[in-house]
Amino acid sequence: MRHSSSARFTAACNEVKKKNITVWVISFGTSANPVMQDCAGADRYFVAADTAELDEAFATIAKRMGELRVTR
Repeated sequence: MRHSSSARFTAACNEVKKKNITVWVISFGTSANPVMQDCAGADRYFVAADTAELDEAFATIAKRMGELRVTR
C-alpha cells in the first residue's frame, strides 16, 4: 500500500473498530501486509499460500466466530 492509501485504510479500520466490529484479514498468495495485520490483530490475521491454507484460515475464523456469544 502506498502511504496515502495506508493512512486512509488505517483511519477506516480505526473507525470500524470503534463501532466494536471485529476485523479479520487473510492474505492469499502474497506476503503479510503490516497495515492490514495491525488492523486485524495477531489472532485475526492469516497468511495463506495455497487453497489448503485458505480453507484452514476460513475454518479457524468460523470456529472462532462460532464461539462468540451475543450479550447485552
